[in-house]
Amino acid sequence: MERLGKEEPSVSGGQQGGTGSSRRIRFQVNNVHTWASAALTNDDMCMEGFKGQPAVVREAVRVNVADAMHLTAIALAIINAMAKQI
Repeated sequence: MERLGKEEPSVSGGQQGGTGSSRRIRFQVNNVHTWASAALTNDDMCMEGFKGQPAVVREAVRVNVADAMHLTAIALAIINAMAKQI
């Protein structure tokens, strides 16, 4: 994110086609969006790896996965807002 912030002035010029730098930034934002969306979609796969474990372990993992999903959803909202700006 820090790197994107440093390059932001080059994309705020308002050109629709954009410079090479703005295209790279859009590409990176799209990649982050894809990864965050996939993480939200595939959260159940993480839990599948804990089948057969004691209930206390599964519950601890479930709580942490839920927290991670919440943070990922927030990050995705930020990414979507950022994508509208570039």
